Amino acid sequence: MNHKPTMLCYLVLISFGLFFLPNTSLAQDYQIDFLGIPCVSVEMDHPAPGQLKFRTKTIGILDQIWPVDNQYSTTFDSVDFGIRTYNKKIKQGNFEQKLTLEYDTDSHEIVYNSETRIERPPDTQTIFTILARITQEPAEQLDARWFELEHEGSLYKTRLLWADSVSLNIGNSTYLCDHYRLDIIPATGASENILQQTDYFSEYIIHPAAVRQLWVTRGADQKIIQASVKLFGFTLEARLKNE
Repeated sequence: MNHKPTMLCYLVLISFGLFFLPNTSLAQDYQIDFLGIPCVSVEMDHPAPGQLKFRTKTIGILDQIWPVDNQYSTTFDSVDFGIRTYNKKIKQGNFEQKLTLEYDTDSHEIVYNSETRIERPPDTQTIFTILARITQEPAEQLDARWFELEHEGSLYKTRLLWADSVSLNIGNSTYLCDHYRLDIIPATGASENILQQTDYFSEYIIHPAAVRQLWVTRGADQKIIQASVKLFGFTLEARLKNE
């Protein structure tokens, strides 16, 4: 079975579901369809500032063919969005995995699974924190700034590149949005071979051929309205459910 369309559904939905942050601690549910077929659901919770929890699970026919039930949680500094803790519990087909990360603020090291230590500055981002900050900082502050990004032992550089402002129609609502491209490139720095294998999201979010785009509402209540990923000839798009 070719898992690339499955992976892309999963990747886009995480990018969309995780970073449309609600203003309450109530869990939110999202769904993405592929070729008109429901394939993945996300339950996401933002219990407090600097905390994110979410669960992705395949549904319908896809869940019978190749089930996925993955859980992620992240905490970060509410000022500079530097990573503080990260945990994931993966169940992806026959593949199962757990990973923990803690940031040692005294030694300025990221600690994986309580044993592997890598020196990183306190404001080091992850894919989760850099996209979380897009809902809290304006385009004028974010555009074209490079950040160091830690990803499972490897160091990358990332930026949100503002493209334009557009109006998106969803149901009966119209949203004025800032449109970004998310760039991720390898950087020079210490790295460790943390994992021999990882989940699809972690593997492909940093793929050099991936084109990642985000549309974020302007104003005080910033939220991601639309996200898309183009990879392997497929383009998948996730949109906010009609409110």
